[in-house]
Amino acid sequence: MSIPAWLTMNKLAALVVAVGFGASLAHVMRQQRVVYPDDTVVVRMGHAQLEAGYRDALQRVIDEYNELQRQRGHRVRVVQMAVNSRVFGQWLNTQMYAGSPPDLMQTRFARTTQNPAFVARFILPISGLINDPNPYNAGTELDGVPWKQTFVDNMRGAYNWALQDQYAASTTVFTNRVFVNVAILRRALGVPDGEPLPAIDSMDRLLEVCEAVKRLPPVDGRSIAPISAESGTLEDLYRRVAPAFMADFGPRMDKDIDGEMSYVERYTTVLAGDIDLRAPAIARFFEVLREITSHFPPGYLGLDREQALRRFRNGRAAMLITGSYDASTLFAAERIARERGEAFEVAAMKLPQFDPEGRWAGKVSPYGSEANTTGNVDFMIYKHSRAITPEKNWPLDFLHYLTSRGVNERFCAEISWIPIVRGAEPVPRLAPMMPDLGGGSGANVFPSWPSNGQYFHYLIGRMKAFVRGEIEKDTLIEGLVEQARSDGQFGMRHAIRDAVERVARRDRSMDRTLAAMNTVAAIAGEAPDRKYKRLLVEQVTQNAGENDRFWFEREVGEPLFP
Repeated sequence: MSIPAWLTMNKLAALVVAVGFGASLAHVMRQQRVVYPDDTVVVRMGHAQLEAGYRDALQRVIDEYNELQRQRGHRVRVVQMAVNSRVFGQWLNTQMYAGSPPDLMQTRFARTTQNPAFVARFILPISGLINDPNPYNAGTELDGVPWKQTFVDNMRGAYNWALQDQYAASTTVFTNRVFVNVAILRRALGVPDGEPLPAIDSMDRLLEVCEAVKRLPPVDGRSIAPISAESGTLEDLYRRVAPAFMADFGPRMDKDIDGEMSYVERYTTVLAGDIDLRAPAIARFFEVLREITSHFPPGYLGLDREQALRRFRNGRAAMLITGSYDASTLFAAERIARERGEAFEVAAMKLPQFDPEGRWAGKVSPYGSEANTTGNVDFMIYKHSRAITPEKNWPLDFLHYLTSRGVNERFCAEISWIPIVRGAEPVPRLAPMMPDLGGGSGANVFPSWPSNGQYFHYLIGRMKAFVRGEIEKDTLIEGLVEQARSDGQFGMRHAIRDAVERVARRDRSMDRTLAAMNTVAAIAGEAPDRKYKRLLVEQVTQNAGENDRFWFEREVGEPLFP
């Protein structure tokens, strides 16, 4: 049979692709109708947690929930959608703009779940629901307790302060810890197998151990780093260690004596001259920071979290500073190594305190307390979700199930995470990772969050140059002093202006919201509800940023907006 003249090879290839695509699409649609009939409510749950065991543990919870609803006669199915964190934000933003995001979505990584304007537009507020009991806590000590109060942080970690509303619920708690490769430390310290390792109970001792690790011979031609680290480790270490040297500045920074030190109060104290950035305590802090980071591998500021984990798992580092969220991955690697007969044993410990009788005798305080640790891995509900039916808000119902005491305890135990629900017990191995309720005030002249203007970014950039040896301590400090008093975008004054303007804009938006709520209540002939009254009180106390302006102008003695 002759081939028609019009059928070229390119056209034939395109025809084969089109037929294959059509057949595949038909198969997928046919299978979807079998798995998810038209009358089945599907709750899609999008997240970026790819740590070892997370997806399997979550799937077990999902399977339990799906079976429970089947037994109750409901046609509901929850499915998870795991996306790599590197593309999760872009993927979620695209889905949100297209009107087809997951019904439940993780809050991190995406602009549409972070920016208040997008949150208010796309995400379901749940403030009116968090005072109702979690139905899946029935029969436990939390039976009848408002859902909000079943969380160890009372849902503070997932509260949207900009919008003054609750939009998410947390599922776990994270802390930062030091993970140890026991086999490497045994070799470095000369401790035989079977004998316990001596405690690393002070920063002096930690630095001694680091020097011992450096003396180990290379393995397969590769040296062993004392501490594996990545680009974010420097900031984590900075936040943890700074209060040990700056705690004495706390009373001077707490202007309104409320126990909280906003960055406006801190910056105002510096600009008023009550704290000198050339103070010996600040200089000592930077010296210690450089000394600790000298035990990190070369080029660590260019590494990411996965590369730091890989170095530690492959036996090329004795210790690793990271969050408790990586415990599941490290414990899984330990289990695999044991099955292969390899020597890889992991232990966890808190970053040791400075010994007040050691090298820094009388010059240090305890690290800041972790008593204010809040929840993490938060999930939001898409406001226009098709899974919100007249019968029930199914995404919320599954979130209730996931954060009930028994389920949250089993779920977090399986992935070696700290549970978020009151009364839920962590696995014994997580004891070193539980929040430390002791410690000091956490005072830090340099606020440790990036929402305080460009000065923070300048600080981090110069600090990186310092620990790399590109600039000396005096150059670093003089640069911080100069930029602090600069009227440009990297100055503290500019950051305070931004704070006042941001609060004023937020308050204007809140005024419009309150006016709309009041109008709706008046048209309906009802009194404003409890949420309106709460928001009104919060709005009045915010005072459109005038408190921040007051502290600056009183302490510094000049107008903030000349």
